[in-house]
Amino acid sequence: MRGRAAALLGARRDEIAFVKNTTEGLGIVAAGIDWRRGDQVVTCDLEYPSNVYPWWHLQSHGVKTVMLRSAGGRLPLEAVEESLRNPRARLLVVGRGTHREAVAEDPARRRGLGNRVVFAGYRGEDYLETIRAIDVFTLLVPGTDGTCRAVLEAAACAIPAVVTRRGALPEIVADGETGFVVDEDPDALAAAWERLLHDDTGRALGEAAARRARTLFSPTGLAEGVEALYRAALEKA
Repeated sequence: MRGRAAALLGARRDEIAFVKNTTEGLGIVAAGIDWRRGDQVVTCDLEYPSNVYPWWHLQSHGVKTVMLRSAGGRLPLEAVEESLRNPRARLLVVGRGTHREAVAEDPARRRGLGNRVVFAGYRGEDYLETIRAIDVFTLLVPGTDGTCRAVLEAAACAIPAVVTRRGALPEIVADGETGFVVDEDPDALAAAWERLLHDDTGRALGEAAARRARTLFSPTGLAEGVEALYRAALEKA
């Protein structure tokens, strides 16, 4: 069977392996790389989480996984390029899109990032585990969820966030305290990621984000806030 598959793909028989699924295959690849503490794997929210798990599990070896946030269903390659200034960083893209080759793969190759970016295909489940594996959470636009729930969930997991000034985002993230509020500019995004990833700022702001989430954004706290709002409205009626 391996010989037939090799002939079909134009490969050698010893280059073919049969595994249960993509996640298992990536796990084998991840385990076979000679990682060093401080190495980075960069991915984005367009990827299927299960394809990222093998890389997140490398955290115990000192390998960081950076999750970039898409904009309008696309990942800004200018920001990716800036985030890969660290020669040991890699971008892992897990996800699919109708025009993925045109809007992501081809531009990455044209910018000379072909050997720094891995497109692993679309996967999606185990959301909570996904959030907890992120080092820096980024959300550029609120999308259809005006509450920006994903940022709240990241804060509850002690993950600092980088956001823009759209919608409720600057109200949720305290600039310089629980993350950074930046302009919609690749240089600004890259600078914020760099600061959060390469010193103790990220950990400190993440811990502050968790404390703020417990105080302001817990289910009980939100319910009390809504109740207080209605009471105030009734008193003025």
